[in-house]
Amino acid sequence: MLKVVNQNKTIYTPTDQTYTKLLLHGNNLLDYSGNAHVATANGGATVNNSGNPFGFGGVFSFDGSGDYLTVPSSTDWDFGFDDFAIDFFVYFNSSNPWTSLIYPNILGSYSSDTNRFAIFVSGISGRGMDFYVNDGTIHAVETTTQPLLDTWHHYAMVRSSGILTIYENGIAAASGDMNYDISIGERLDIARHGQDGVTAAYLDGNLAELRVLKGTDNGWTGSTIDVPTKPYALGNFN
Repeated sequence: MLKVVNQNKTIYTPTDQTYTKLLLHGNNLLDYSGNAHVATANGGATVNNSGNPFGFGGVFSFDGSGDYLTVPSSTDWDFGFDDFAIDFFVYFNSSNPWTSLIYPNILGSYSSDTNRFAIFVSGISGRGMDFYVNDGTIHAVETTTQPLLDTWHHYAMVRSSGILTIYENGIAAASGDMNYDISIGERLDIARHGQDGVTAAYLDGNLAELRVLKGTDNGWTGSTIDVPTKPYALGNFN
């Protein structure tokens, strides 16, 4: 159990231990979900104890040229048809073009097999943050605006009863049918576009508080959600 205390005041946002399968703060490579997934930094990816959206806590930094994290394959990313929620804070230093696309690939499964998912930003006009599943056919939910540079954004990808909603800074920005099997369970590449046979493209920017929940929508439904104002920790604390 993680408790961070400052001047006798608890400074965290609680997350439920039952459903939290991955929790990476950014201050180190430890998984604070209690599931002991091992993250590995590749290239020049760094962990820092400052610069995150809360003014304290950790952040992962990437330079857009070969920096990324990996987390080994696990059944924890086998969502099947269940509810899930994936959320994170991201800060873009620059647009990273790749054949007129931007592919930071914040979180994606590295496999050419079907039933994989990916989250990325597209540079195509009229498109922004994308969530897609490949079950032999690509199914996508995507926002219509590009994220601004040089500022922190909170994104949440939430599937509830087969509907996937992308929340940007607490506001539902896109929603659509995503009642498809996600059961690949492969390695996660973080901050790298990892699709087989495609030239890699990397995030130039920062990530913090990356969390994966399986088997719950975290109560995040409707047109708005509460954006975390403090780092996550396990448990329902007061």
